[in-house]
Amino acid sequence: MDITLLVEPSSEAQEVVIAFFRALGNRAKLMDVFADDATWTVWGNLPFSGTHQGRTAVVEDFHESAAALFDKDFPGSLEITALIGEGPVVAAEFHYQTRTALGRDYHNHYTEVFEVRDGKIQHVREYMDTQHLAAVCY
Repeated sequence: MDITLLVEPSSEAQEVVIAFFRALGNRAKLMDVFADDATWTVWGNLPFSGTHQGRTAVVEDFHESAAALFDKDFPGSLEITALIGEGPVVAAEFHYQTRTALGRDYHNHYTEVFEVRDGKIQHVREYMDTQHLAAVCY
């Protein structure tokens, strides 16, 4: 995946968030950026909506099942447009554009709020257009 940063990280927590984005698609690297008891919450009514608890659930159950919705042979692009927050809470705004496993174009806007502790991601709350994802991925 092609990742473009339109902003430069200005804190340690922001660096951890960027490390997460760079780890996407690599299970070992993803496991390394999350705390053992990490949580990831996705709002909405998607099959993977809800709170995923624990590093393994976040990486294997959530991220790998969500990745299966997209064409693994199409690289896609992710453009980070903003990193907001200087303390342990960082919001990342970004656009993700790719092709779904069904061959449909996908372009969505996201905000993910990360809580970082001791250099690891502790909690994430994800906001996106869930109706668009449902319409083109299912």
